[in-house]
Amino acid sequence: MIPAETVDLVLQTAVIEDVIGDYVELKKSGSSLRGLSPFTNEKTPSFYVLPEKGIFKCFSSDKGGSVVTFLMELEKLSFPEAIKQLASRYGIEIQEEEVSPEQQQAAQSRARRSGFGEYQTQCPSRKTLHLEDSIRRPPAHPRRVQPDHAALRGVVQ
Repeated sequence: MIPAETVDLVLQTAVIEDVIGDYVELKKSGSSLRGLSPFTNEKTPSFYVLPEKGIFKCFSSDKGGSVVTFLMELEKLSFPEAIKQLASRYGIEIQEEEVSPEQQQAAQSRARRSGFGEYQTQCPSRKTLHLEDSIRRPPAHPRRVQPDHAALRGVVQ
């Protein structure tokens, strides 16, 4: 297991525009950088890197996140593999800790619970609740019937 301090050091050291620049030709566009998406085949750039925030956003594939997320999505790496790749790129030595069976079991149960998996399947989303509520409730102001302007002006069809 990679210590949290090492992960933090790698995340602070990694320069997102340098890493992504190895995969995508980036051009300056205001305070951001943009290029063609590495996730889809496109002709117009819809892939943006915001160096000051340390994030990327691809509007054609709706993917976004940090430099680690980029490597995970593009190279199909796990989080530890992406951290190791960045650490080797920046010359950061990783001292992996031995994981006891109890720690491994706890990590697996956290992974299963991440994203509130059971909670999401049992509880409806806010959008669903709002939609159901708006369907059940009559509108606050009934629609006014607009006068027939043609009839008021004497236009005959």
